[in-house]
Amino acid sequence: MSSKKIWKLKQADPEAVNLLSRELGLSTIISKLLVNRKITTVDEATRFLNADLSQLHDPFLLKDMNLAVERIVTAILHNEKICIFGDYDVDGAVATAMLVLFFEELGVTADFYIPNRMTEGYSLNRGALQVLKERGTHLVITVDNGVMAHKEILWAAEKHLDIIVTDHHKTGETLPPALAVVNPQRADCCYPFKGICGAGVAFKLMMALRQTLRSRGFFEGRREPNLKQYLDLLCVATVCDVVPLIDENRIIVREGLNCLRHTQRQGLQALLTVCDIKDREMTTIDLGFKLGPRINACGRLKDAAAGVMMLISQTKEPALKNARLLDSLNEERKNIELGIVADVILRIENEINLDGRLGLVLYDKMWHEGIVGIVASKIVDKFKRPAVILSRGSDGNIKGSGRSVPKVSLIRALQECADLLIKFGGHEAAAGVTLTTEKLGDFTMRFNEAVKKQMNPADVVQTVLVDEILKGEDITAALVADLNKLEPHGMGNFKPVFVIKKTRIKSKRVVGEKHLKLLVDLGGSQMDAIAFNKGGYHDRIGLETGLVFGLEFNTFRDKTQVQMVVKDFF
Repeated sequence: MSSKKIWKLKQADPEAVNLLSRELGLSTIISKLLVNRKITTVDEATRFLNADLSQLHDPFLLKDMNLAVERIVTAILHNEKICIFGDYDVDGAVATAMLVLFFEELGVTADFYIPNRMTEGYSLNRGALQVLKERGTHLVITVDNGVMAHKEILWAAEKHLDIIVTDHHKTGETLPPALAVVNPQRADCCYPFKGICGAGVAFKLMMALRQTLRSRGFFEGRREPNLKQYLDLLCVATVCDVVPLIDENRIIVREGLNCLRHTQRQGLQALLTVCDIKDREMTTIDLGFKLGPRINACGRLKDAAAGVMMLISQTKEPALKNARLLDSLNEERKNIELGIVADVILRIENEINLDGRLGLVLYDKMWHEGIVGIVASKIVDKFKRPAVILSRGSDGNIKGSGRSVPKVSLIRALQECADLLIKFGGHEAAAGVTLTTEKLGDFTMRFNEAVKKQMNPADVVQTVLVDEILKGEDITAALVADLNKLEPHGMGNFKPVFVIKKTRIKSKRVVGEKHLKLLVDLGGSQMDAIAFNKGGYHDRIGLETGLVFGLEFNTFRDKTQVQMVVKDFF
C-alpha cells in the first residue's frame, strides 16, 4: 500500500548471532538486533548493553586539547576576560550555556556571544570580534563553529585577540590559524569517536580543564565541579543535533535522560513545564520534537541569546519568562514553516521535472531565512532527494540551508560547487550556504550534477530496513523488556522494526481524527495496535493484512501492556 517504499529484511551473520546468544545468554531476536547494528563480538555487546560513564574516552586524545587547556588555565590564573562564541542552534546554545556555567563554578565570569542568524550569519565575523575586543576580551573560545573561519581568526590574531576553536564540523584542507583547533574531524586527530556534537566537544574541554586544574591543586579549599550534572544539558544537544546515538553519544543520552528527569536547573525545569512533560518519563522523542525546537526557535526568528539566558538562569521567574518566549516563537515558527513548505512543494510539482533532478535548489526572496533549514528537511522527507532552500539575506546575498539523504554527503556535493559560493559549511547531512544572485542558476545545475555522482534515480525509492520477521507467539512482554535494553534510540541506533506476515484485524477505528487504532489477532492472543497518522487506511486494509511495526509498553489507567506501533500495511 505504500508508494515508492521498499521494506527489506536485514541479513545478519548467523554465526555472530549464535555467538552472542550462546556466550551472553541472549535471545536469538535480541542477538540479531545487535548484529544488525554492527555489534558482533561479545566485548562490543557487553559494552553496549552495560554502557556507563567509565567508557567515555580520554579528552586529551583530541588533538590540540593540551594547547587549549594550557591557554585557558593561564587566562583563569591571570583573570583574563573570556568569551564563549556560540552558534544559534540548539547544539551551540547548549554548548555555550554549559561552558558559561562551568566557568562560573570555577569562580570565573565568562561572557558569551551568539551571532544573529539574519544579520551576522554563522560563525565568527569581524564585526563581532571587534565588539569583543572593545569589551576587553582576551580569549575567545568558539563552540560548535569556527573551523572554517580562517580569515576572521587571522584578523583576530592581528588584533592580539586569542582564539581557541572547538567544533565538530568537517574541516577544510587547511585548519584556521587559531591557538588550538579541537575537533574530532581533524584528519590528524586520533580521537576514537568522530560523532560527538559541538556540545560534546565542549564537554570534553570541561573534562580536560577539570583534570588539569585538579592536578595543579586549584580545587584545594573550593568545590570541584561535578560534570555528571551537565549531562542533562548535553543529552539535549546530542539528540537534537542528530548525531549517531552510538559509542559515547549513547552513554551521554542514556545517563543524561536520567539526569534530566531530576534536573534542578531552573531553565530546563521551565522548558519542561511549557512542553508539559515535567512530571513524566522523558524519551529522545521529547528532546528532539519538544525541547529542541523551542530552543532553536529563538535563533531562527529572534535572538538566540534568549535560549542561552534561559538555560543559565538561576531563578525561576526569568527562566519561565524566557521559556514562554521560546514556546511562543516556536508556534510562530511552525506557522511560517507550514506556509513555506506548501509553497516549495507546489513549485516542485509545477516547475521541476523530477525525472532529471536529484539535487533540488529552490529560492524565493520572501522565504524566512531562519526557517529554510527545517523546510529543507521536510522536502527531503517528501521527495527523497537532497534539497537546498534559499532566501534573501539582509546583506542582499542569497543564503540558505541544505539537508540530505543518507546516500549523499551534502558537504562533498557543496565542495564541488565551492567556486560558486561565497561560503559554506556543515557536514554530510546538513549545511549552510551563501552565494550571490548571479550564481544561482549555475549553482542549481552544478549541485544537481554533484548529487548525481553520489546517487541514481533508483535511490529515490525509499528502502526501509526491517530487523526481523516475527510470529505471534514471539510478541511478549519479556521481548519488549529486552528491547528496552537497546535504548536510547536515534540516528545510528534506530528503534527495531519488525514484520508479521499475516494477521487478522479484529477491530479498527479512527482516533484523534487521524490515527488508526486496531485490535490484532496474533493467533492465540489479541493485542492493541496504533498506526499514527494513518487514519486514511481505515477503509483500505482488509480483515487480513501484513504489518510492519515496532513494539512498546503502553500504560493507560495504571495498566501496562504491550502495544504494536504500526508503520505500514502490506
